[in-house]
Amino acid sequence: KIETQRFPITTLLDPGGALISGDTRIPLFPQWLPPAGAVARTISAPLVALDAPVGAASVRLLTTPAKLQANWGPALEAHVQDVGAKGALALVMALNDPSDDLFVANQHHPEPFPIPVMLTARRNLAALNAELGRTVQPRVSGKLTKRHALNILGRKPGIGPMIVLSTPLTGWFHCGGERGPGIALWLRCSPDKRDLC
Repeated sequence: KIETQRFPITTLLDPGGALISGDTRIPLFPQWLPPAGAVARTISAPLVALDAPVGAASVRLLTTPAKLQANWGPALEAHVQDVGAKGALALVMALNDPSDDLFVANQHHPEPFPIPVMLTARRNLAALNAELGRTVQPRVSGKLTKRHALNILGRKPGIGPMIVLSTPLTGWFHCGGERGPGIALWLRCSPDKRDLC
């Protein structure tokens, strides 16, 4: 038996962004969930280091890569809340992905961030650090909208206790059922379980 469950979500279609300083344009990507109005808002302020004494009306930069985390955790959240409370207009940072590419953390944040949080690839940090002290414009692009997503549930009646196999279809970019290979391996290593699926 197969059924679907619909549930409402807020999503950003075609997300992207950039930090603009004169003729320099450095790619950025919004960490979920951007505050209301962030997509249409124009920010123009000095780029300063996260720990600089300058407070209000600045764009803060974490000048070294943050610890790579699959999920947005308390340490990353603390940066946002700290600079937001000090009057910063936005936060720009990179997670320490060994590929040097953009890494976006999974997010369980129930409410929008107080300020836009923009991520970039680790390889862009040198260019960003070169812009410290200059007036920059971090921009969020995309269309914030509400729509529905689906859960697909399949059930096969049998005898004995119920066994639940689950895999999400999630990701910021190219993605698939990320636990699918694990399920396939589990079935391969347990031939007697194959008739359960």
